[in-house]
Amino acid sequence: MLEPLAKTSSIENILQINVCDPACGSGSFLLGVFDFIERKIIELYVKDPKPKYKEWFYQDTESNQFYLTTYAKRAIIENCIYGIDLDPEAVEVAKMALALKILENSEKQTIHLDELGLQDKEILNGIGKNIKRGNSLVDNTAFNILPGFNDDIEAIKQTLPFDFWDENNFGKIKNDPGGFDAIVGNPPYIETKHYKQALPAQYDFVKKYYKTGKDGKTDIAVPFIERSLELLNKNGRMGFIVQNRFFKTDYGKATRELLDSNNYIEQIIDFGELKIFQGRMTYTCTLILSRKPHNTFHYSKIYNLDGIWETLNNLEKIKNPTLLKVKLPTGSLGNGCWSFSHPELLELKTKMIEKHGILKDVNEINIKVGLQVLWDKVYHIIPDKIKNGVLFGKNRLGNDVKIEEAACVKIICNENFYTWRNLKSDVYALFPYEIKDS
Repeated sequence: MLEPLAKTSSIENILQINVCDPACGSGSFLLGVFDFIERKIIELYVKDPKPKYKEWFYQDTESNQFYLTTYAKRAIIENCIYGIDLDPEAVEVAKMALALKILENSEKQTIHLDELGLQDKEILNGIGKNIKRGNSLVDNTAFNILPGFNDDIEAIKQTLPFDFWDENNFGKIKNDPGGFDAIVGNPPYIETKHYKQALPAQYDFVKKYYKTGKDGKTDIAVPFIERSLELLNKNGRMGFIVQNRFFKTDYGKATRELLDSNNYIEQIIDFGELKIFQGRMTYTCTLILSRKPHNTFHYSKIYNLDGIWETLNNLEKIKNPTLLKVKLPTGSLGNGCWSFSHPELLELKTKMIEKHGILKDVNEINIKVGLQVLWDKVYHIIPDKIKNGVLFGKNRLGNDVKIEEAACVKIICNENFYTWRNLKSDVYALFPYEIKDS
């Protein structure tokens, strides 16, 4: 998911990538982000060992493997990694997990005593300052749209509104580059009936603020999708692991419309009934979205978790009988139920559209519902002959009909459409009108 953001030849540009997990928990996804950025920086240095970054690396004498120094690791954490969670204990665990990353492989380098906190400086001092406690779904708008919220101290403490772009939080990200480059995570799946009771102010805010939460019945993961799209910059990308229930549920209709109408979908990796989290729920998918619209998106269905990481890392190249991959047009799903039960047919449709286009894009063709009469069986006439401007024939009830030809029009009924066959008008409809300007 982060790979497109890391297509650069400079360490400086890598360090400008900012990634946020708005429900970071203990920091599992943030650690994955750290590992990715660390690997990219090392790859760039091995290809082009610029002297200015010499102090950022040390080389293991046995394996010749390069590692980042504690200073370089701090730079990644301070510049690239951001997280928020409502649980204070989770926030502290996430900070500690990042601190441990600083010390990882430290036995392979020479560390000065003052770096270890044995003198004036502490190597871990300030680590995790970008990991904040707060409610990613509720910002300071709550004070304006929730009646009585301003005066309810307990509700404020419980809800803990978080303003991402406050200067004491992540305001610098809003100023440049206008939002996060990437948002990742696995937002909580909590049904309305549970969080309505636990966080009533949040429930009211979600219902009033988010398009995806208007019906008051939504799974809380759904407004996390909408919120995260708001937090991205114009070229930003996001990747969430979510349940795919919103593909078909009533409460997911607004989300389906949001994603499809704006062409946000870049990739869907569907795990179906497979359990990607031990002992946890099924019917999950990885949803990769982009603020930069796409003409097509990729849908993949995973049938087996064997070798799953290799499969996911090489999804574009790999050919595997336990993997189904299709390319589909964005904007083609609509807000109705999303069904991928026969994605190969959807892919065929996409290829046909790419090759031939669609009728609505042909300016010379103006498709309407067609001529309609009150009762086809009476007013549809199968002609026997036309003589002196008079039409003789029978209607579909078998009655003889004699009527002026000028009061009728030729039609092609849609009951006899066949592939590769020339269509002929063999029925008249009683239609004593003149059509002007459609």
